[in-house]
Amino acid sequence: MIKLIDSHTHLNSHKLLPHLDDVIRESNKIGLISMLNVGYDFSTSLKGIEIASKYQNIYTSVGLHPNDIKGFNVKTLEDYKRLLEKPRVIAIGEVGLDYFRNPEHKNDQKKVMEFFIDLALQAQLPLILHIRDAYNECYDMLNSFNELPRIIFHCFSGNKNDAKLALDYDSCISFAGNITYPKANLLRDTLSSIPLNRILLETDAPYLPPQSFRGKICQPSFILETYSTVAKLRKVSLESLSQTILDSYNKLFRGVA
Repeated sequence: MIKLIDSHTHLNSHKLLPHLDDVIRESNKIGLISMLNVGYDFSTSLKGIEIASKYQNIYTSVGLHPNDIKGFNVKTLEDYKRLLEKPRVIAIGEVGLDYFRNPEHKNDQKKVMEFFIDLALQAQLPLILHIRDAYNECYDMLNSFNELPRIIFHCFSGNKNDAKLALDYDSCISFAGNITYPKANLLRDTLSSIPLNRILLETDAPYLPPQSFRGKICQPSFILETYSTVAKLRKVSLESLSQTILDSYNKLFRGVA
């Protein structure tokens, strides 16, 4: 059986939590051997740690989504540091800049992102970045640091030039189910320009279900359609693609899968 990974999912979402055992069972059926459950605020980061403690093939991250930064303060951010002491926390994020949905809080987003970059460096963990309509600003921020953690550009939405600049960092670029949408030609062109060993795939569940599941709550087992679409696009076998992505995932997260 092929071995698949989901590099970014939200099992801690209220849309998936009530059915978690079923969600995990369905993911096992398609050969999904490892999932990274991603925190997007303090409570979901805590819940992710709890979930990862119960399921052998699930790891977790701690983060603060740029659209959830309202009311943040230094003490709130400092609380994240103690979460890194918990087992099965293998990444920082998601954090970043979202100028599409939250353009009025740009400075606060930058402050939070700076804190988590420093935290990722201290912890020597990869950093998961959510960037929307802010790639140039993101790169300006990253270039201001003398040292950076390994980076995952999650649910990439940039163009070929954005991707080329992203690859200048110690990074992987992750694509979600929207790569399967009929109108996503520019996104597929971007993916085609990236070396296969720098690509990760994700569901971003419960969001962005692949094309044949449109209208449904996305779950990790849907990722097989995304893998199949990318394999066809890049003219490689599903087995070859899945092994390349698994190798990149293990390199990034030090052999967790």
